[in-house]
Amino acid sequence: MGNVCLNGQNQPVVCLQDIWPVAGKKPILSDHLDVYEEVERSVPSDRPWVICCMLASLDGAVTVKGRSGALGGPADFAVLLALRARADAIVVGAGTLRAEEYGAIEIAEDARMRRLRRGQEEIPLLAVVSAGCRLDPLGDAWTGRRRNRLFTTQGADPGRLEAMTRVADVRVCDGGLVKPEAVLADLFADGHSVALLEGGPTLNGHFARAGLIDELCLTLSPLLVGGGRSIVAGEELGFPRKMRLESLHAGEGMLFARYLRD
Repeated sequence: MGNVCLNGQNQPVVCLQDIWPVAGKKPILSDHLDVYEEVERSVPSDRPWVICCMLASLDGAVTVKGRSGALGGPADFAVLLALRARADAIVVGAGTLRAEEYGAIEIAEDARMRRLRRGQEEIPLLAVVSAGCRLDPLGDAWTGRRRNRLFTTQGADPGRLEAMTRVADVRVCDGGLVKPEAVLADLFADGHSVALLEGGPTLNGHFARAGLIDELCLTLSPLLVGGGRSIVAGEELGFPRKMRLESLHAGEGMLFARYLRD
């Protein structure tokens, strides 16, 4: 697998082999945009729909030498771009932002046109969560065409807070922790109906414990890494959160699973 089907637009379309559900015995190839971007989602009435997108090795590692890139490939990257193209906001923790060296969020021209037809902004909002506001205001993540958002706490260093207000819209949350409920309420108030949670595992854990992950898009990489940690870190959830398999696909030796909240 791993075939790339050109669709006459700016970005190639990756064809994924359907594994489940499959109506007949003959293998079916799905356009990754149909699977991840154009699929219908039932947005709640009081908050955005939350998609958690993660990449893991066969033994559960989420990084190799501190970064996730070595686990992925073109098909996985195409899936991430499709999810970003559908999201109104991308939510990421400061640790992941630094480790993965996030730049300004960019969307290809054909995806921008699809977003406009759906009534979305051309580019999704980047919403960064950092309780201590330990961020570089000169970082590439803050240089995009759209002014991004930072969620921090009252315990943040005043000097760092002042510096970040020059490059981002800052939301200061009560207490020492940025609660997922506060992030989603703020995004929903501005009309953001789909939020893409890109980690890391600690932030995923906060959302999972709050019962606020509606969809999990998990790519399983055919690698053994060792020393890994769960895609959802922190304390146990108290009771398991059941997810149901919506679809499963293969491409480039990877498995692409899409789960929905049961």
